[in-house]
Amino acid sequence: MSDSRDVQRAVDALSARLSRPVLIEDPAHSPLWWSLRGSIDEVQRRTILDRRVAPQATAMVRRLKLSTREGPLRTPAVPEVDMQERWCVPLRHGEEHLGYLWVIDPDHVVGGDSLGELEACAALATSVLAQTSLAAADTSGRRAALIDRLVHTRDEAVARALIELE
Repeated sequence: MSDSRDVQRAVDALSARLSRPVLIEDPAHSPLWWSLRGSIDEVQRRTILDRRVAPQATAMVRRLKLSTREGPLRTPAVPEVDMQERWCVPLRHGEEHLGYLWVIDPDHVVGGDSLGELEACAALATSVLAQTSLAAADTSGRRAALIDRLVHTRDEAVARALIELE
């Protein structure tokens, strides 16, 4: 079973192989994993260091409907916020949108076989995020069931189980 460290190793390897910065973020554009080979633009700098994204960049993501797309997609530059052209691979698990993989590529070096590498890294990140999402849903469901039992009974074993879960 893969974990977060495996994703970071894959991001580092992809970044080294492409000599390009790679960023994986959640659906709200919070950075999860990154590697900064090559130069970054202002949007990526702000995403990683300040944990915020320019409204113009998020507007471009919405306009292109990236959260519903599949496979690598080339996105345009947004010069007013110093966002260079890049590749985006939306992270999707079934119908669930889990985030984005970004590779800055203003000079169009990435393509061909490299796109398969982007997809492989995105697939690993998707797998880890889906596992995390399923685990969180399972924990939430168990918590709700235990709380419901406590509301209706004074069972010390249930209270201990809830404490352990938390």
